[in-house]
Amino acid sequence: HYTSFTLADRLTEELDALRAYLEMLTKLIESTQSQIDILKVRIKQNNNRNDIGSLKFEHRELCKKCDALRKTREVCKSQRNMVKRCRNAQNAITADRRDYIGTHFGAKGRQWRAKIMAKHKRFT
Repeated sequence: HYTSFTLADRLTEELDALRAYLEMLTKLIESTQSQIDILKVRIKQNNNRNDIGSLKFEHRELCKKCDALRKTREVCKSQRNMVKRCRNAQNAITADRRDYIGTHFGAKGRQWRAKIMAKHKRFT
């Protein structure tokens, strides 16, 4: 049981890290997209051929960066969903082990399970 819930805790930590990473990626995408939007306006307003070439190059590079960030975010979302499924499955295994101990290990098992359940209720 201890190993099972410890694994579920580690999966929860991984899930939290992935959520933070997703937030960071979203902020980077938003920032890059606003830079792209600003460049679009500058390109439309600019009549100098030399400037337009460099602005278009910068625009293309930012678009590539933004696309790569979006792809990375999608991979991260997929990983987050996989870790969430694993964590939920591990929590179910932990609950099964807890209940098994409570029903198959006599009075001590029942007392142990009751203590675990009381502790669990304090955190929910």
